[in-house]
Amino acid sequence: MHEYKGIPILRNSRRKTIGIYVSGNGNFEVRCPVGCPDAEIVRFVNSQNAWIERHRQNRITESERLSVDELKRLGEESLREIAPRVRYFAERMQVRVRKVTFKVMKSRWGSCSSDGNISLNILLMLAPVKVRDAIVVHELSHRIYMNHSRDFYALCEKHFPEYRECEKWLHIHSREILSRVYQ
Repeated sequence: MHEYKGIPILRNSRRKTIGIYVSGNGNFEVRCPVGCPDAEIVRFVNSQNAWIERHRQNRITESERLSVDELKRLGEESLREIAPRVRYFAERMQVRVRKVTFKVMKSRWGSCSSDGNISLNILLMLAPVKVRDAIVVHELSHRIYMNHSRDFYALCEKHFPEYRECEKWLHIHSREILSRVYQ
C-alpha cells in the first residue's frame, strides 16, 4: 500500500513507530517502519481522523498568504509599535538592551543574545497587543536569566501578570499565524 485516504505512506528502515506528519508543503504523510502491516497503518490513520481534520481546517489558501509588500509593512509597523514597548519594559525591568531587530522567523517569536541583542518576529503584529508585550517581557527576562527556569518564569509573571494567559494564546494560534508565511 502506497497511500491511504489520499495520504502517502513513506516506509523507512530506520523508523520504529508510525506517525502522521504535515510536510513542508502542507500535505499529510504517514511515516512508518518498512515491515509495518497495512492493517496497522489503516487503524492508525483512522484513529487520527480528528487530528487530520483539525489540521486540514487550519490550512490557509494561497490568497491568505502574506505578500512581500505585506511583510515589509509588518516590519515597519513592528518598528513603530513593538520597539517602543521593548524600551518601556527594559526600563521598567532595569535591563540593558544593545540592539533590537525585527525579522520573519520560521519557528520562534523572539530571541535574546547574551550581549543584549533582541530579535523579534514581525509576525507578532498579527497577535493581540498583550501577546506582543508578553513576548517582549519574555525576551527581556533572558537578560537576567538565560534559561527557562522557574525564576525566569516568575520574573516574566512579575513584570507581566497575564504572561501565562498570553503564552497559552500563542500556543493555540502559532501555527495559524506562522502559516501565513510558511506552510
